[in-house]
Amino acid sequence: MCSFGYVLCDCRFNILKKEDILINPEAPFRLSRYNGEPQIELGYPKEQFYAAPNFVARYDKIKRILEAKNQLVIGHSVLNDVNFLQLACERYEKPYFEYSFFDEQQVYKTINEGKSVSTALEKIAEAYGIEPESLHRSDDDSKTTMEIVRRMCKDLNMSPEKMADEYPLSKGKVEDGIVKRFVTEPYKWFCVAAFDVATQFDRDSIKKTNENKLFYGKKYCFSTKLERTIPLKIYTIVQKIAGLGGEYTDNPAECDVFVKHKTSKCYRYMYCSQHKGIHILPFEQLLEDLGITYDEIVPYNFKGDYVGKKVKLIETGVSHVEDVPSSIGEHLKSKENKQNHNKKKKNHNKSKYYKKPKNEGNNESRTSQNNTERA
Repeated sequence: MCSFGYVLCDCRFNILKKEDILINPEAPFRLSRYNGEPQIELGYPKEQFYAAPNFVARYDKIKRILEAKNQLVIGHSVLNDVNFLQLACERYEKPYFEYSFFDEQQVYKTINEGKSVSTALEKIAEAYGIEPESLHRSDDDSKTTMEIVRRMCKDLNMSPEKMADEYPLSKGKVEDGIVKRFVTEPYKWFCVAAFDVATQFDRDSIKKTNENKLFYGKKYCFSTKLERTIPLKIYTIVQKIAGLGGEYTDNPAECDVFVKHKTSKCYRYMYCSQHKGIHILPFEQLLEDLGITYDEIVPYNFKGDYVGKKVKLIETGVSHVEDVPSSIGEHLKSKENKQNHNKKKKNHNKSKYYKKPKNEGNNESRTSQNNTERA
């Protein structure tokens, strides 16, 4: 992360402050594709970024800007910026920012649904007759975004707050370190919400009795067709299972019981059918075990909600300040060199004319030789 640009304006879009906060990325810049083609043009010389304070020094100021009361954070394709801030906090082990946000690009997509339009910032600006000051500085991009929102509000005859409410899919927030988007589609909501069902029950108070011995301590995975076609009913069933001491998972490798749809053979079913330790249970049998009929399942009352899962970080074992291959081409080249090395080593080990070393009988020498070959 090398800059945090923003524009602060009042409810009538009068600019109160415009600023580009430069940040030392403490990492080398990679500005071109693997074939050398230019991809990114910086708004300032590299030296100016490296001379700036790092993210830790800028953290408190950015926090005050994002978390100020009585304001709405608006961005273009804002989830990219939100995730960048999350990564920066993780990298420097700083607490996550807590704020709500609103995506201008998502509103534009919804307004023009079914039309063939570009949603790039410069193209939306062009559609509204707005001339961007620059496409390389964060504060100028923020001003362009503000001008687009101003035009949207005028055309739709509503305030930014009203527009956010009218287009809820554009809303999101960062809460407890998790990036959450507002969703209205039941299946998308289920895919995230089902994991939190177990937290609604006190496991210590649920005892393993004859009544719930079929479910206690077991993880249940469902056919993807069941989840896609009746997600709100499946959510109700997951609640019942959790109340009996069971748990939901979408990973067949983690489950004890797989609930099968009568006709569908999804990838989850294919995995479970090949592993003997997993019990495959027809959906109808599950309902019988729960003591209910299909018609008695009351779908969960869902009208839209914020959902999000904490991203699992991938440990690379590489420090962020090391100059390591970062472009696709460099990684491929590195991989190719490793493959060639392994191939040569394999061919060498297969050689017919292997000559025994004179000191092969010496254990110390043989150990030293083996260590050299491994190295």
